[in-house]
Amino acid sequence: MLPANFIFSQSNLQNYVDCKQRFYLEHIIHLEWPANQSEPVLLQEERMAIGSEFHLLCNQFFCGIPAEAIRESISNVQLLQWWDSFLALGLTPGPNAFSEKTITIPFHGYRLIAKYDLLVREERNKYTIFDWKTNAKRPSLSSVQNKMQSIVYPVALWSFLKLLPGDEDQNFNIEMSYWYPEFPDQPHRFHSSLELIKHQETELLELIYKISETPPDGFFLTDEVKKCAYCHYRSYCNRGQNAGKFDEERFTEE
Repeated sequence: MLPANFIFSQSNLQNYVDCKQRFYLEHIIHLEWPANQSEPVLLQEERMAIGSEFHLLCNQFFCGIPAEAIRESISNVQLLQWWDSFLALGLTPGPNAFSEKTITIPFHGYRLIAKYDLLVREERNKYTIFDWKTNAKRPSLSSVQNKMQSIVYPVALWSFLKLLPGDEDQNFNIEMSYWYPEFPDQPHRFHSSLELIKHQETELLELIYKISETPPDGFFLTDEVKKCAYCHYRSYCNRGQNAGKFDEERFTEE
């Protein structure tokens, strides 16, 4: 059912969890459907643009461009505030800081990809995953922990590290930090124990296997109709014409 070169990611897995039909339309048959995800469009586009620019600035910093030179290039007042808050974190470029790190791994007969905003190796077996979230509203911890990203990222890193020579003990210390420049002192941080990661690996594999075994007519619409207001396939699925009001808690970056 799935294409031979299909790669699972936190994004397409989240789409499946939210709505199986959306997963099918977007990731299996690649249906193009011209509809906005939310209104007003301009606000959504502006938020996405400034979020992308912030990610770019962070990457430039870890690539070795001096912080002051980056600061002088910033003209947007909000972005400048975010930048100063980012510098206050005290993170430094170096051989153990991997910015915009992408890993693709074999995963029990499938393939899994994770794209990290920043991956820091603090000690031999201690790693911190940073993810920059430029939301204007800080989501609840429970909503963050329930996202597929919070499962895929630690599991993918652990699976990747196991493949490296000399790291066969598997006893890695992995922490994930969602950092919000609008709320610089209120990150969402949680530790992934080996026991938890193994449990999440099992859950993730069961989900992937379920998807791979689903026939084309088995990708049903979600029963949570309110989610459809923020889906660009809503008119295709006869779930309404108008987009929902832009909600910062729903806004996330890939």
